[in-house]
Amino acid sequence: MTITPTDDNNDLFSVIDLYPATILERLHDIDHSTSAWKRENWQLDWARRRIVNEPGSIYDVIDLYVKSKLPEIEEATNTSILSCDTGFWLDDAGFTTDPHLDNDGVFIAMQVYLTEHTDVDMATEFYNNDNTVRFKPEYRLNHGYLMINNPHQRHGMPTPVPNNTYRLSSYTWFYKK
Repeated sequence: MTITPTDDNNDLFSVIDLYPATILERLHDIDHSTSAWKRENWQLDWARRRIVNEPGSIYDVIDLYVKSKLPEIEEATNTSILSCDTGFWLDDAGFTTDPHLDNDGVFIAMQVYLTEHTDVDMATEFYNNDNTVRFKPEYRLNHGYLMINNPHQRHGMPTPVPNNTYRLSSYTWFYKK
C-alpha cells in the first residue's frame, strides 16, 4: 500500500496497491452487476448502485481489511481517525458527475478502483480554484485517491461509463476521532 500526498497541501493523496492480490482475485470472479444493491443517499438519481455488504462476502472482507489498515492510513495522512466503513459503488453505463464538493458530513474519503478498462479513463478528477486539474489518479485496478474533505476539494468524473460496462470502486468513509 502506497499513500502519497499529491502536493504540499497534504489534503489529497494518491493511493496505489491498497488491496492484496488475494482479495483482487476473489473480486475478479464475481459478476458484480448481479449483486444485491440499493441507491446511495444524496445520489438517488445517479446511475450508481451501492452494493449491499453482506457478512462473510468479499465486500465484508474488504471492509475489514481497510479497518486493519487504519494505523497506516493515520500515519500517511497525519490525521487521527476513529473508525471507517467501506461501501462499494457500481457505476452503470452513462454514469458521470459534474464537479462538486462532498457534503460537510464527510471527514475523509477514499475511493479505489476495482475495475479497469484500457480504452476509457474513468478516474475522478480534482480541480484547482481556476478549474484546472489539480490531480487525477491513474484509472487502474487498485489505484485511487484519499481526500481530507474541505471547501477546496472540488471533484468530478467527466468521462461517462461506456455502454456494456461498469465502474466498480470501493469507497471508504473515515470518521473523526
